[in-house]
Amino acid sequence: MVNMHLDKCQICRGIVSYVDEKLRDGQATITIDTLLEEICRLFPHSAKEQCRNIIEVYGPYLVNLLAELGDPQKVCQGISFCPKSSSQQLLGGDKCTWGPSYWCQTQIHATACEATEHCQTSVWKGVTPLI
Repeated sequence: MVNMHLDKCQICRGIVSYVDEKLRDGQATITIDTLLEEICRLFPHSAKEQCRNIIEVYGPYLVNLLAELGDPQKVCQGISFCPKSSSQQLLGGDKCTWGPSYWCQTQIHATACEATEHCQTSVWKGVTPLI
């Protein structure tokens, strides 16, 4: 078995491409929530947790951006998961720039924004965060 490591950009493009493909196939009977739940099962084991974190934090936003931009690469560039080919970035595209009120909302957000230590020491202080 090959141990494949995928970065955030590859995982993001995989998620958005999968949703795009399913929506183009006209599978209107499948809800977006169902699509987002089943996507991470398709990734290698080493990428499943990161996939779930991306879906938890960005799921519906990715779908909205896809409808607006029409291209998985541009969507993932818009939220700063993939390098940009131009200097244009969507305002607020990187939710981790929104600050502690966003980071510390849940453990998943804190992990995705690499702010767990800050949330534990400055915000949660003995309070169990929402998961």
